[in-house]
Amino acid sequence: MKIVLIVYFVVAVQANNNFQSHGTGSSNPEQFEEDNTNAGTYGKGNHFEGNVVNGDMLVKNEEEEEEEDLFNRGGNRKRESNTNNIALKRPTRQSSTDDTLRSYLAVDGNKGTNIHTDGCSRTDPADKSKKANWGVKLADIYKVKSVVIYNNEGLSNSIIYVRNLELRTKKVCAKIDNMGGVRSKVFYCDDGATGNAVLIQKEDTGVLTLCEVEVYGDKVYTNNLALKRPTRQSSSLKSKNKYKSYLAVDGNKGTHLISDGCTHTDPHDKSTKANWGVRLADIYKVKIVIIYNRSDCCSGRLSNSIIYVRNLKLRTKKVCVKIGNMRGVRSKVFYCDDGATGNAVLIQKEDTGPLMLCEVIVYGDKV
Repeated sequence: MKIVLIVYFVVAVQANNNFQSHGTGSSNPEQFEEDNTNAGTYGKGNHFEGNVVNGDMLVKNEEEEEEEDLFNRGGNRKRESNTNNIALKRPTRQSSTDDTLRSYLAVDGNKGTNIHTDGCSRTDPADKSKKANWGVKLADIYKVKSVVIYNNEGLSNSIIYVRNLELRTKKVCAKIDNMGGVRSKVFYCDDGATGNAVLIQKEDTGVLTLCEVEVYGDKVYTNNLALKRPTRQSSSLKSKNKYKSYLAVDGNKGTHLISDGCTHTDPHDKSTKANWGVRLADIYKVKIVIIYNRSDCCSGRLSNSIIYVRNLKLRTKKVCVKIGNMRGVRSKVFYCDDGATGNAVLIQKEDTGPLMLCEVIVYGDKV
């Protein structure tokens, strides 16, 4: 009986397309100012202060580096109530600083609005090089519902944004109009303002002063179902054992083929449409797939592909979503059609040419 079971297990594993085991990944944290330990001390990573505003996006003075890996902190955690202030004592930064009025003073829990006795953040009035702005980095990805601001001066004609530091996106939460004489006000975000940071930015010249900022919202998916799971691909580019399928789930979201490590199918293999797959730990209703595309070359090769969700046991396959033009796109979020349920995700080219993936993230609900 034991022999039969062993044989069955081996056959079952082979039927699951010989998924590979994973390698190891890395992350590169982005630096914000800590809130109350030491105003002059910064953590590891990139210094975010001194950014300039270019049109509608916040960009670095130097070439952008990798953002912090915030999706993969922790596993299945209970959904937080939106009664918790998710900005309290979180890392902060601002475009400039007026004397000792540091950015962390806006999340220290003191709701007093006297700039001298209570402590408020304030940008440098002499800095005219950019629109004054302030930001707080949240602990995880949230759907932000509301932002409460305790005001002193200079807050009128500003905008509250919700940013996703990893995907480098920014969405308007609410616009701040006249705040003259208003001590505090609740701003309700537009639906879909999801991210891991809140940015408040002046739309005119002058200083930005914030005595306290509270943020409320619901935590969204944080458990990457694909991370370090078994993978497989239709072929591998033969180059010193590089470009294997597991490199798309190693946690490294860098998009340079050689230095970061990405998958690459063999361009000479014409026997089948190039494809890649990851086997999940259980049956899930897949909601979101995020793909990090090769950026140092040939980003358009991911275009005209399809993301499928497969049930390896039932041998079914359902389209999650079709991938359109990916030329020049570093990363993109894809939302699955309702009912895409299974224990594997397959990405397949619909035309000839190799398939390259630098990282694939999968979110969903266990069924």
